[in-house]
Amino acid sequence: MGSRIKQKREECGLTQEELGKKLGVLRQTICKWENGEVGNIKRSCIAEMANIFRCDPVWLMGFETSKEVQLEYTAEDAETVKTIVDGHPIIGESSLRAKLYQAAAKVRPENLQAAIDVLQTLT
Repeated sequence: MGSRIKQKREECGLTQEELGKKLGVLRQTICKWENGEVGNIKRSCIAEMANIFRCDPVWLMGFETSKEVQLEYTAEDAETVKTIVDGHPIIGESSLRAKLYQAAAKVRPENLQAAIDVLQTLT
C-alpha cells in the first residue's frame, strides 16, 4: 500500500507535508505509510486519499480494482464523479454517488457480488 500512496502522491505533485495537511496528519505519518511502517491506516484517511488522488480506495489499499464497481472522474471537482456498477451508471446527485462508492469500497470482496445484486434490484 505504501508504494501506491507514494506513486499517487508524486503523480499529483504533492509533497508528504502537503498531503499530510490535506489529511490532517503529520508529514512523518505520510513517510511511515509510504515506507510500510504503519499498516493500520484509518479508513477515513484511505477514503480521503482516494478522493485526493482520484483513484479507487480498493486499489490504494493494495488490492486489484473490482471490474463490477469503478469510479470515473471527468474533471477536478467532485461534481463530475460518475460511478459505474456492473457497467451501468448510477443515477443521482454526484455527492450521493461518491458516498455510495465509498460504501461499496468498504464491502469485503466475498460480499461484493451480493452488494451489486442488491443495487441492481433498485434500478
